[in-house]
Amino acid sequence: MDKSSTNLFGNLDGLDDKSCKSLTEALLRNNLKGFDYLEFRASLRALSNLNMEAAQIFQSAFATASVIGLTKEHLISSAEHYKNVLQKEKNAFDTALQNQVNQHIVSKNNEIVQLKQQTAIFKQQIEELEAKILQNEAAIKLKSEHIKDSDAKINSTKQNFEKTLLAIDNEINRDIDFINLYL
Repeated sequence: MDKSSTNLFGNLDGLDDKSCKSLTEALLRNNLKGFDYLEFRASLRALSNLNMEAAQIFQSAFATASVIGLTKEHLISSAEHYKNVLQKEKNAFDTALQNQVNQHIVSKNNEIVQLKQQTAIFKQQIEELEAKILQNEAAIKLKSEHIKDSDAKINSTKQNFEKTLLAIDNEINRDIDFINLYL
């Protein structure tokens, strides 16, 4: 299989290109030896350009692949393997996402709490510490804006990833359903 192929699942409109590329690359990195679901999926993509019904596409791809020893059981088990790869990618993504939340939000919130405590102390000594109070209030505003920006970016990344993951997972589930229905 062509390792540069990133279009195994076609043009899934509205998905994040970066997430789609990352998930597809993970599938390709974990490609099992021999003809399995990924190669079958590539065959489906090629046959889809022939304007055939879904049943014909699946049956044609399977008929060709069965000549080289592909069985329905191996096809489904290898599809499950790739679903597990996607789940591992999701777990890794969730860990990285949590690290980003911790780095950009939790730690900044902790800094804000500390800055507010300092500000209360500085206000008690207002004549001597007015300059420091103004500096800290500006830092709070800046960090709050950074949190807001970071939160929006992280949530957007999460939504894009989960939308892409769900779409690819749904495609695999649909393929498994068609395999079970047509083969």
